[in-house]
Amino acid sequence: YNKMPQEFVLIDRNGPLLEDIRKTVEKNGRFKIVEEDIFTIDTKQIGNFHSVFIDPPWYSNHYLHFMWTAAQCLEVGGYLGVSFPPVNTRPGI
Repeated sequence: YNKMPQEFVLIDRNGPLLEDIRKTVEKNGRFKIVEEDIFTIDTKQIGNFHSVFIDPPWYSNHYLHFMWTAAQCLEVGGYLGVSFPPVNTRPGI
């Protein structure tokens, strides 16, 4: 397990949440936390990955920007995982 070559990058702008995550993440250099707004981050700062997972807000402009940012960080032939509610989901789920 510890010899797996994967690198994990978490990007979020919620400072208190990220601070809690920093306390629990093993300090082995494979997990990078970036405190930035997805709307202002330079995608070159993130890197290129074989797999990208996103959990965008449900608003169209946010969703599209998350998808664009993910595409900028995804290697050709890579995988994109997106959490998205099914059609007719209540707004306050």
